[in-house]
Amino acid sequence: QQQQQQQQNKARQRQEMEKKQQQQQQAKPKFKDLEAALNALVVSDLRANLWAVNENFKDNHLMMLKAITAFLNEQLRVDSVDPIFADKPQSYPYSVIPRELQELIDETVADAGEQNVQYFYDLSLSNLASDMNRNQPHLGHKIMLQAMAQSNPQICANNLARNAILRNSFQNRSNVGLSLLWALGQGGFGDPDVGLKVWQDIMVPVIDLKTYSKYVVEYIHAILSQHKSTNLEISSSEFLTILSSLTTQVKASRDLANLLEEASKLLVE
Repeated sequence: QQQQQQQQNKARQRQEMEKKQQQQQQAKPKFKDLEAALNALVVSDLRANLWAVNENFKDNHLMMLKAITAFLNEQLRVDSVDPIFADKPQSYPYSVIPRELQELIDETVADAGEQNVQYFYDLSLSNLASDMNRNQPHLGHKIMLQAMAQSNPQICANNLARNAILRNSFQNRSNVGLSLLWALGQGGFGDPDVGLKVWQDIMVPVIDLKTYSKYVVEYIHAILSQHKSTNLEISSSEFLTILSSLTTQVKASRDLANLLEEASKLLVE
């Protein structure tokens, strides 16, 4: 009976702690936009967090990456953010974060090594979808995903089959689905071969869906426009599959059809 009482007390304490944490989160101020939230960041606080993590988990690079993400998620609470950052430069939001924070993130990603970064990238995609689905703070995931893709574009294309399943799971939640497409598409801005593979395997399957079609078409046009002088290193079968996808989208609106036609010309040039 005494043991049962102790368990009940522990359960009650845990519930009270969770309730207190929820109240603290709800009380946390929200910023009007992402830039305001980024400018309010105190990077020295993050450095202190990372020092503590490194003391407890010596040279554990995954814990360091997780600590940065958790800090950013907690600090970057914004009323409303477009899932694909429409009308912003393709390098946004990483391009507008404070230089000191950029350097800290880049250094942590570089120190982690390729294998850890690949693991954390895929984990972050899943966590992004999960947190967005539960209306939890998630912008830290996006910033870290973009940072990792800029550091090593290939990580966006290494697990396409797995990430296609993830996209399918959240396809009906367009804000989540578009965020996944945005994150997976980041590598294409540094490496067009990666962008083309992600487009074909991840984006083309949803090109006919109204909430996705504009982003999917504009993405492939942007990738091919930015890299028109770059020699592609995709196989002939991949080339033909992509060309077919560009030229057989009968449901596209006139504006999107024109972009697809331009993209197909850029591909074969």
